[in-house]
Amino acid sequence: EVASYEDVSTSGLLAKEYAGHEYVYVDQLVQPGTWSYRVLCRYRNGEVQVVDEKDVIIANQDGVGNIVAFAGLGIALLIGLVGAFLSDSAPTA
Repeated sequence: EVASYEDVSTSGLLAKEYAGHEYVYVDQLVQPGTWSYRVLCRYRNGEVQVVDEKDVIIANQDGVGNIVAFAGLGIALLIGLVGAFLSDSAPTA
């Protein structure tokens, strides 16, 4: 590893915007699999060089699907509403 954003000694890697330049940031949720992360350096003469490259494995997301989660939330709300209704009912003598 050449440098890291988390390392205080190389905090100069943090993006510094300069007037007259256009910066574009893209944050994507990628599919599970193997991806390559490359740090590129573009020189003033136009040459682009790969400074560092790492392979990253993105695992499948754990947990239940949205339909199951919303169904569980709906059932929990229904049970809560029925319980509140029954507990507020007038006592019988």
